[in-house]
Amino acid sequence: MSKFTHAGVSQLKGKFKARFANDPMRIKLLAKNGHNSIDIIELPNPMTKVDALTYLLSIDFDNGNVDVRTALQEGLASRTQPATQPLTLSKIRAKKVMETI
Repeated sequence: MSKFTHAGVSQLKGKFKARFANDPMRIKLLAKNGHNSIDIIELPNPMTKVDALTYLLSIDFDNGNVDVRTALQEGLASRTQPATQPLTLSKIRAKKVMETI
């Protein structure tokens, strides 16, 4: 599992998203690619994405910005909630049989 030394958020096309890096130069790359409201900090130690997001939420990284908090929470939720299992042909058939009963 990858570990990162920097984490934070950036805004692209009006939407905030969590960002991770191992080099502060990532800030320049994000800016070059049109991101704004870039806020990335150095983590106290290398962390996984889940650990970094949990840390950022625990230190009130968002400073009351609802959009930033939402981006952090969504990033955490997408990495901690189990993925939905795709329907297989047998599950679809079983569902149709149950609907007809």
